[in-house]
Parts: sequence; C-alpha cells; structure tokens
Amino acid sequence: MRPPGPAVMIKPKAVPRADYKYIDNIEIGSLSQRKEDNRAESGVAVLRPHEREIADGKIEILNSLVASLSEDKDDLDGSLHFTRIPTPDGEFNVLKPRSMEALSEKMSGVVSLGRFNALPVDLAMEIQSLLHPAVVCATKNGLFPQDETTPELTESITTAKLALKSSKLLLETMIEGRDDYRMRREDIIDSIVDLTKLIKNACIVPVVQSRRSGEAQDLFTAASAHRPDLQMVLRLCGAVLTRFATLMGKYNLPDRALNTLEYLTLELLVEQNSENEKDSVFSIKKFEHFRQKVMDVLAQIFARYPSQRQSILNGILGNLEKLPDKKASARQFLSAREVPIMTISALFMRFVQVVATNPSTRLASQGGDAAGGMIEDDTSDYEPGQAPSKAPKRGAGRTPAVIAQDLTVEATSTAMYIVTQLCDKASNTSKSGDKPFRNLLDLFIDDFCNVLGSPQWPAAVILLQSLLVRMVNILKDDSANKHSVVDKDMALTTMARIGCGVIDFRDQLKKMKQRLDISQSDLSSRLDRLVNDAMSEDVKERVNDVDLLAFDGPYRMVLESLVDYLDLRPSQEDPHLQAATGCHISSWLAAVVKTFPTVPEGNTDHRPQAIQTVQHCLESMIPDPKWLSQK
Repeated sequence: MRPPGPAVMIKPKAVPRADYKYIDNIEIGSLSQRKEDNRAESGVAVLRPHEREIADGKIEILNSLVASLSEDKDDLDGSLHFTRIPTPDGEFNVLKPRSMEALSEKMSGVVSLGRFNALPVDLAMEIQSLLHPAVVCATKNGLFPQDETTPELTESITTAKLALKSSKLLLETMIEGRDDYRMRREDIIDSIVDLTKLIKNACIVPVVQSRRSGEAQDLFTAASAHRPDLQMVLRLCGAVLTRFATLMGKYNLPDRALNTLEYLTLELLVEQNSENEKDSVFSIKKFEHFRQKVMDVLAQIFARYPSQRQSILNGILGNLEKLPDKKASARQFLSAREVPIMTISALFMRFVQVVATNPSTRLASQGGDAAGGMIEDDTSDYEPGQAPSKAPKRGAGRTPAVIAQDLTVEATSTAMYIVTQLCDKASNTSKSGDKPFRNLLDLFIDDFCNVLGSPQWPAAVILLQSLLVRMVNILKDDSANKHSVVDKDMALTTMARIGCGVIDFRDQLKKMKQRLDISQSDLSSRLDRLVNDAMSEDVKERVNDVDLLAFDGPYRMVLESLVDYLDLRPSQEDPHLQAATGCHISSWLAAVVKTFPTVPEGNTDHRPQAIQTVQHCLESMIPDPKWLSQK
C-alpha cells in the first residue's frame, strides 16, 4: 500500500509494437557454457578470478622451488637437495626423498587446479630434468639382486620407491602439460618402461611366486619382513601403469615402449598369486587391484592400436592354462554392482566393447586430433599429439549408421574369435583331465551369465550369442565326423548352462520389478510396463520395437545412468566408461537401422516419427560423445 502524500509517477517510454521481438525459447546459461566449452577445448582451465589468483600463486611457488633446486643441483661441494650416485655410465645427481616430496606437493597444487598446462615448456622440462636421474640410476645399477642366498631388500626397496615416485611425476608432466613433443622425450619414456620391467622381473614376479615352503622359502621370509614396503612398491608400480594408460589415451608411444608394455602386462595378467592369504606377501586383494591397473594398460593398447589386437588376444589365449580353474581363486575382479568375475573375463568383454566404440569418438573425447577422421598417413611411429592413423580412417566417408553397423559386426567378429579359441582349447578334453580348458570354459560362461544385463558389460550379450552360434554349429556339423561325441556333449552342456543363466536373469528381473515403486515417477511406470511386455509369454504382447528403441526409452536410461552406476565423477574421462557407452550407442543405432530399414533416397520416410528422431539423435552421438549430456 502506497503511503499518503505526493508521489512522482514516471511513465514508461512508449515502444512501437513493431519493435517487439517474439522469443520462442530462452536458453539460460548457454552462452557462458559455450565459452567454458571453448576454453576447455583450448586446454585452458576455467577458473574464477580468485581461483586464478590462487593458481598463479601456486605456479609462482613451483617456479621458485624449481629454480632453487636447479641451482642447488650444480653445487658440487655440498648439495642440500641432491645425492651424487655412481653408475656404470657415470655419476648422477638424484633428488633426495624429502626434496622430491616437496616438488610433488607443489606440482599437485597446480595440477589439482588444472593449470599445469599453463606452465612454460622450459619450466616443465626443467622439472623433468630434476626427476629423471632417479629413474636412470635405479635402472642402470639394478634392483633386488637374485644371486644372494638371503636377499637384502631394504636398499632396493628405498631406491625402487624413489624411482617409481619420480616416474609417476614424470608421466604426470606429460599428461597434464602442454601438447608439445619436447614434453614427451622418447628416452624418458623408455627409461620409465625399463624401470617398470626391471621391478616386474626382479621384485613383483619372484615375490608373487614365493611361498613359505619350497625353493623360494628364503625370499618369502625376507619379503614378509618388508611386507608393507613391498606393498607400497606394488602400489606405486600400479600408479605408474595407470598413468601410462592415461598417456596412451592422449598420445602415441614409441614402438619400443609400446611393445615392452604389451609384453610385461600380458605376463602379469596370467601370473598366479597364492590362493592362501598367508602365503601372499602382496595380499590377494592388493595384487588383484594391481592386476586391474595392468588390465587398463592392455585394454588401452587394444583400443588405440588395432594392429596389436591379434597379438594381444593370442598372447592371452596362449597362456590360459596358467589361470586357476577353481572358482574361489579365479574370481577376483570386482565389477561395479555384480558378483566377482575372472579378470580375463572382464578383459575379454572390455576388448569387445572397445572394438564396438567409434575410434574417432574415443580419440576426440581424450584430446586426440581425430574427431573428423581427417588424419593423413603418419611418416613416423611417434607423432606428438596424433592418434594412430588406422583407427580414424575407418570412419572416413561413411555415414554414422554405416559406422555403427560396421562396428557391431567387428565386435561380433572379435567375440567369435575369442569364443572359437576357447571352444577349440576345450574340445576333446574332460573336466577331470590334466588340461583345465573345459573347466575354464564353464567359468567364462558363468561369468558372462552373471553380468548379463549389466549396464557395465553390454559385451556379455555379444559373447553369449557367439557361444550359442558356435555350439549350434558343432551340433549341426556332421561332415566327416569333424566333431566327436565329447565335443557335442560340451555343446549341449554349454547351451544348457547359458539357458540357466538366462532363466536366472529373468528371475532377478522379476525380483527387481517387485521392488520398483511405479508411483515414484513416470520413468518407473514406463519401466514397469516395458518389463511386463518383455516377460510376457504372449508373442502379440511382447515389447514394441518403437518403445524399445525410442530416444527416451531404456537405451537412453542406461546411458544416462552409467556414470552413477560405475561410481565415477561426471567430468571423469574413464576409458572403461567410454567403451561401455560407445558399445551401447553402436548397438542401439545398429538395432534401429536393422529393425526399421531406411528408405531409398528421394522417397518419403514412412517410418514412425519416433524412429526417425532416434536415428537423427544417434547419428549426432556417434561422432560426439558428449552430445547427449548437453541435451
């Protein structure tokens, strides 16, 4: 209510009606979001003014520390921060542990704010020159000598930890630093790979193989006395491998480093730890966690370098007899929400999902120069900032729908190769025989059935379908008595095992449906209806293809829930998440095209509008992994 008394009234300026503009839709924040996206794409962290001030302060502190260390490094009389270590190739100045911790702390402060790429290349290279001698000395002088009756581990453990910490920081500078070839010197990468190989051969494998009784009893006794320190060495080695996987996601590695990493990771994958916790120096849980880091490296090589895929698969399949064929000791890989499975089962599924993922999508999301598939033949195997030429070219000149179909065909082909090799090894062997292949085949089948329907493992369906095709062919093929009675028994048993897995999955689906509150949301109500249709015995009432494939249907629900399902941060660039997402998208678009074929050009598209919409959206998602999250 206006108080009494005089008042000043200001009449608004009259605006002609013709000057008014009709705005159909207002997108709040889209401009700022676009600016942030552009700045993020240019490699510059998006910071508020006070955050930038803090980051600049941390950069200045790091710069001062590096300058101080560099000056002290050349002090031959009495350095406070360096130790002079002799090697067969001369003496090196190696950072002392406390000084390295200080450098690590200052680097982490800059990296955590996303500003390490703002450092001048010369400064980042100076940091590398401070860290690299620790790696070189450890490799040249050797670690964990094997010729002693009672091994002395203290000195080697100390040196190994220092060298691994240096390696971790060196790889951090390459991952977080500017995209400049000088940041990824081949000699530094090779020395880190050589150190990892040395620690694997001289420490990890011998300690894993040692037992409290037998030939390696002395090593087990000595290692048990240093259990926490050796577990730290294992953890640091895993951290180095994790950073190698991340680095491979952004840049090419030199051929020598790539081949060495492939070789040592293949060995570690099939290296068997003790089945008894008391006989495991590293502990079963910690070693299996380390093995998953190993798996990440191998999966990244499989994803980035198609020419290596055959050798990787053959390397694993050729060493299957080293795997334990007892359920308790075999299943140590923990999925996000499912029961434990074998690490090799998880790796096979990751391989299939990687193949089903559009390579240009994967490389674009990781910063590679491959979004448009326009990469010329590389004249060198190590071109900084450039992805392998083979993968992006696969999409050149093809529509997204054709790319999706080709990817699903290739994924099915990879799955069939794995299945064929597993079945051939299990052929004509009994479960009670000397060879474990028949038991291993059952374990693989059970693993794929146990994760059937999991958003994390869409490849389980592809592998099980390939198994069924293989077994049906064995039963139908009577030419020249090619398959024995034992093989046909294996085929029938396998089909029955898969059938039981499908029945178990349906039972689980029914139980989950009972716990679903349809009054909670429209989404819950729609899911309930879809499950009812899927479980219906009446063919006429089965799931409608339009409802199943629609853009707002179950496929999209799965894609949008994957980050939470895998317990990841929304901004996290996780290779496993990208492969699972890519596999879902390719399968979705391939199913749309197969179920509702497109009409010839020039004719009216008579397909349902929902199908036209979903195909249009999926054709945007195939080349752009973040398209859906921006909707």
